[in-house]
Amino acid sequence: RIREDSSYPAELHALLLALRRAPRHKELIILSDCSAELQKLDSIVKGTCAYYSHTHSSISRQIRHAYLLREAPTHYAHIRSHVGFAGNEWADIFANMLLFVPFPHHPR
Repeated sequence: RIREDSSYPAELHALLLALRRAPRHKELIILSDCSAELQKLDSIVKGTCAYYSHTHSSISRQIRHAYLLREAPTHYAHIRSHVGFAGNEWADIFANMLLFVPFPHHPR
């Protein structure tokens, strides 16, 4: 189980933002050091994601919708953390900053 004070929710929101902001008609490559996020994306892509009424079901559905709207290929891969990928280091800084920003509650 993922703790709410982990960076996982921020990683999911960053994934959603990337899917929404990238041009739909251009190939997208997503690199992340968060294996849980990539496993969630993989289950969404393969259609095996179980959308239970847990904390992250709403964002998972939004990710699925954004992914299905894409017209060009979307690739994703895991990269090791803290090994010099500048973009990854910046992403980690921003994800950790978001730990202190409350996310909207799931509508009931």
